[in-house]
Amino acid sequence: MHTRALLVRRLRIAVAVFVVALLGAAEVAAQSKAASKVLTVSQLEALVRKGSPDSSVSQELLSRGLASPVDWPLINRLTKLGAGPQTVAALEHLLPKVRLAIRTSPGADVFLNELAVATVGEGGELVLAVQPGDYQLRVAQKDRTSFGKPIRLTLNQPLVVEAPLEWKVGYLTLDTGLPDAQIDVAGVGRYVTRVEKLSVPVGPRQIGVTAPFRTAFSSVVAIEGGKTLEVPVKLEWDPVQLKALGDEIQRAYLRSEYTTVTALGAFYWQRDGADAEALKDLALGYAQTRQFDSFPVVAARALASGAEFTFRTKHFHGGVTLHPEHPAELGVNATAIRYTPLGKCNLGPMTVPLAQVRCSLRSAENSSTLILAFPNPKNPIKTLELDLVGEAPAELEAIMRLIEMSNRPAPKPRLQ
Repeated sequence: MHTRALLVRRLRIAVAVFVVALLGAAEVAAQSKAASKVLTVSQLEALVRKGSPDSSVSQELLSRGLASPVDWPLINRLTKLGAGPQTVAALEHLLPKVRLAIRTSPGADVFLNELAVATVGEGGELVLAVQPGDYQLRVAQKDRTSFGKPIRLTLNQPLVVEAPLEWKVGYLTLDTGLPDAQIDVAGVGRYVTRVEKLSVPVGPRQIGVTAPFRTAFSSVVAIEGGKTLEVPVKLEWDPVQLKALGDEIQRAYLRSEYTTVTALGAFYWQRDGADAEALKDLALGYAQTRQFDSFPVVAARALASGAEFTFRTKHFHGGVTLHPEHPAELGVNATAIRYTPLGKCNLGPMTVPLAQVRCSLRSAENSSTLILAFPNPKNPIKTLELDLVGEAPAELEAIMRLIEMSNRPAPKPRLQ
């Protein structure tokens, strides 16, 4: 029994050794078969020589690989034999690569031999796999200085290039809030109303801002690279120009050019003109052109500025009299109305608080009558009526509007 067991054990060992030998032979055969699938340079040259389709050759190359290392002399030789562009591209893909890292500003563009390669990401570093050789590296970005350097890439020697890009410009933001303001940035350009993050070369820069009827703004500012400078600008009204405009309004009123008065007056009003006489003439210009929606608010500002409106009219005496009417002068200021007879009258000069006066206007075919009612200065418990007549209804209506202003709020301006 002992001899039999020993024989069985030896048989099992022999079988195991045989199986291992068979498996090893199969593996070697498989590796040999796989190796036979890889293209040799001779096979590749043969495919190119016999004019095989470019797409087929490149596909064979990409799927099977090449048994020999790829270099530029091989690519040049196959090109001369007639290798197509797809085959050449497949060969270039098999060329050994060198790791090239470029550290620079995020967003910069990288060029090799003036061919765009890639844009640097947010991390500020771009890593490339590039074929060995000599290159001209250029890194560029808008508003920054460019970086250029010749580099040599050698197999198995990674290269890191630091490419700092300095700012060439800073940015300017300026808002006047005025639609007619002109902004002049010396050496850069002219703009209207506002500029936002305008690109301006680094260094001192002259800025000028002008607008009609406003004092000019001028300043030299320091522009820093990559930074935004906000310049506050407030253009005040120019008193010299406003006075000249106010004088022109008064001259136009004296010439009875009421349309010109109201046209100039709109500019004057919007620019906070405060000359009492100019405002008075503007208010009367609106009255003469019967623009009574605009009249009260302008007249109110004129009165507040110290103006007094003076009107020449006629006082009408009721009943039978030798002198039924005579010239009179009526003055209106911010607080009172002043009556001055200029002919024979049973009334003397009077000054009555404006708030105490009530008025109405009665118009006839050829004339109008303004009726003023107020407490009798000599006997306040009685009411005195003053009838004023004239051939200029606009002036009489203007008087009425002025008086009414003391008893109710003036409407919002609607200047034309």
